[in-house]
Amino acid sequence: MDKKSISKEIYVGIFLVVLCLVIALYLIPNQIAVKSSFGNSGGINTRSFPYLATAIIGVSALVHIISYAIKYAKLDKTEKVENNGEVVDKNLKGEIQAVIIFALFLVYGILFDKFGFILSSILIPPSVLFVLGSRNKFHYISIFIFNILIFLIFQFLLNIPLIR
Repeated sequence: MDKKSISKEIYVGIFLVVLCLVIALYLIPNQIAVKSSFGNSGGINTRSFPYLATAIIGVSALVHIISYAIKYAKLDKTEKVENNGEVVDKNLKGEIQAVIIFALFLVYGILFDKFGFILSSILIPPSVLFVLGSRNKFHYISIFIFNILIFLIFQFLLNIPLIR
């Protein structure tokens, strides 16, 4: 990676951190009313999951910034320029993958609306892994385990049915 692409990654991370701060400090308190799921205990309420998701994204963005800052610091000042044809091929392959993955997310949204969480989550995430070139069975198994966990959390902990 060159310094320009690494700096773009750092800017994306900074944008995500700022976005998470805006969501956590302004949007969630002003847009989501507090309703407790388990009585008036003050534990889990309607803001708990949005705060958790925002915190996970924010921490991930901070880790992203730190990792790319380290890469940026380690880069030599004398970098070799790659062959233009090779760079174009890599970029074209990446662009095609991006379009296919975007189309898969659109299909996921349609399937989710028509058939619900289970069918759409069985079909689309493994398809995304396949398009990205992953052939590791552990990745596919971990997706199914993650989907089961999400289903159990929404169905039983948050009392939000995902079955249609």
